[in-house]
Amino acid sequence: EKLLQQREPLARDGVIAGRELMEAVTKNAENQNAVKVARLKLLSLGRTNAEIDQLVALKGDAASRPLVISSPISGVVTHADLSVGKVVEPKEHLFEIVDLSSVWVRLGVLEKDINQIAKGQRIELTLAAFPEQTFASEVKVKNLALDPQSRLGTAWGELINAVDTEPKFLPGMNGQARVVVYAPGK
Repeated sequence: EKLLQQREPLARDGVIAGRELMEAVTKNAENQNAVKVARLKLLSLGRTNAEIDQLVALKGDAASRPLVISSPISGVVTHADLSVGKVVEPKEHLFEIVDLSSVWVRLGVLEKDINQIAKGQRIELTLAAFPEQTFASEVKVKNLALDPQSRLGTAWGELINAVDTEPKFLPGMNGQARVVVYAPGK
């Protein structure tokens, strides 16, 4: 804007060519569009206009200004692809955040047993991390295809972590499961 303001009177007085003024007008429009796009990106990240104005008002190099980005979901950071001071691009993966309020349990079911599994059946789980305890769940979903490599069917259960405590059940845990199958007529 300052460059454009300097060039306008110079062009009127014939000191500079009209082409230079047009270049300044075009560059100013490009810069204004870039600012609008950046503002919209920050708004889409959950920043307010007041927060953006405060960030713009900070002194110093624009590239070194801190920007706090909040996740739209609550959870635990399980993986981070950045470090302090790293410059990131808008589409770059930053964090992997997992909601640990519940953890899905994948059961590998032998091909010969898959037809005995049904939604709602009780699952008794023993996890390697807690070998002396048995945890209860139920079949929430049963996949309708076998894995071509392992020839196993898949059923899914869910374990709920207690609220306001450190999560007990974590992604990647191993164990054994037993699905309680009822005999016909019982």
